[in-house]
Amino acid sequence: MFFRVHLLHLLMIQFENTLTWEKLSVDLEMLAGDTTNLLQLLIDLNIWLRPEWSSNWVTKSIRFMIYDLQSQCETLTEQDRFHLLKETFFHTKNFQIQESYNEEWPEQSLLICPVFEAKSGHPILISLLYQHLASCLNLNIHRVQLKNQHLLKWISNEKVSYSDLTTKGKTLNEEELLERISKSSLGHKKFDSFHIAPIRKSFIVYVEALMKVYENQPQLHFKLLSIYNILLKVDPQNSYVLSKRAQLCLRLGNEKAAYYDLKRYFSFVDPTNTSTELIEIFNQLSYRIKGEQSHLIPSPEAKYSEH
Repeated sequence: MFFRVHLLHLLMIQFENTLTWEKLSVDLEMLAGDTTNLLQLLIDLNIWLRPEWSSNWVTKSIRFMIYDLQSQCETLTEQDRFHLLKETFFHTKNFQIQESYNEEWPEQSLLICPVFEAKSGHPILISLLYQHLASCLNLNIHRVQLKNQHLLKWISNEKVSYSDLTTKGKTLNEEELLERISKSSLGHKKFDSFHIAPIRKSFIVYVEALMKVYENQPQLHFKLLSIYNILLKVDPQNSYVLSKRAQLCLRLGNEKAAYYDLKRYFSFVDPTNTSTELIEIFNQLSYRIKGEQSHLIPSPEAKYSEH
């Protein structure tokens, strides 16, 4: 029954070539623990950032891939479904993680249309796609929050196991897992204590990866503004993104938007813990927009000199 439910839900999703911020906002608000909605968001983001790249063929390809997998799984055990997915994804379809140069990624490695076509992309996007397919096969597979490692955790009815995305989903033995741990910042921990990443957290990590791409390309400032908007929709109190969006709005000539972002920023960030430059920007904007000096925040240097 769960196969039919997933397929029906996928068939009902309307993948459009045009996308409004209102529709994207609704999808962001619905982001929870269901990977079906996450897949919709990945495609919506592709449309939003690259409307010239048609998503229809990707939708059809993913739909067919799910149908094909589900049709083979009707009589399979959980263990057999796990092996079928791994074999299909990493060997038959030949999906793989793309190598980066000094941790710098091109935009194409983070958008689902070019990644699905090339069968290669950023680890976070490959893991999200794999996790979505796993959920369609009723497999309890999650991304592991482990620094510098790209592991998936499968919680089956009988055991817990870990797979490495960099080695085509190879299931790790105890020695191999210890080796991965030593390369991270966690030190030696019990295997079962590895935290799995909630869907919402995984999406934030994904969008933050896109943010890094656009921050390194000044000519893509409007795309960067969209990314900031999306991150703040999901995580409204992200002080880093608030300050960055304010500075970007200022560069784009929108002083009013920059002022209100900084006003919100300083509502939960102590001015003594931020940069003098940011305080001065807010002071200038506050005076120009509101003309009320009583609302200005003194810089740390000015505050120190008063004593």
